Amino acid sequence: MVFVTFENEKNLPLNELLLSFDEDGVKRKVPALHEKWKESRCFTRYAAFPMRNGLVEEGAPLDQWASETEWFVKDLEWLLGLEHFRFWSTLVHNQGAIEAIISFTQNAVPYYLIGVVRSSAKVFPLYSAAHRSTLQVICRMITQKESDRCWIGREFLGELLYKHFLVSIPLIFDLLPVYGRDNKAVLGLMLQTIFKLQPKYHQDLRVGLQYLQSVSIAQRSTFRLDI
Repeated sequence: MVFVTFENEKNLPLNELLLSFDEDGVKRKVPALHEKWKESRCFTRYAAFPMRNGLVEEGAPLDQWASETEWFVKDLEWLLGLEHFRFWSTLVHNQGAIEAIISFTQNAVPYYLIGVVRSSAKVFPLYSAAHRSTLQVICRMITQKESDRCWIGREFLGELLYKHFLVSIPLIFDLLPVYGRDNKAVLGLMLQTIFKLQPKYHQDLRVGLQYLQSVSIAQRSTFRLDI
């Protein structure tokens, strides 16, 4: 980690802010969003808990899942605790951060299987923590202004999310069955914010829906042929 005293007396957005620091006795200025401020932490990816016959499988596989999920939660909570400029520099320049987030949305259970989670005293608290932390990180990702000193230009944030694939239509599709039932208000606000920040997602959504529709039609045709 490169130590720097964060100063933003003019309340500039992250995309216009330069941070000063001393390097070998020489004072330098580097953009607040820069690879120099990224954290090189190795992020843990979330894996689905073991199941057999529709129930949580006890034993060594579950113990391993619990250990890995504890680290996953610690990683996301640590990420949430980073200063604004370090949070964004890490998200953009450390691919492992967004990969960890996506790993949960892809491997989490849909809302209609939440009863399986609640049936296990070992799974429920850890899964709930992972579920909550992932949503909190995504909410921070689409937050334009955290304070007068920590904010990002609206258009710049939209391009940042889109260009670096921090938010994508597949990610949005994955969020719906995981958070759609118990977090309808939050999820609805998130989606409104995402599409306002980056209008390009509208076209991506249309393409995604057309693809799903074509796959559905093809599957129905195959089913009729099989019959």
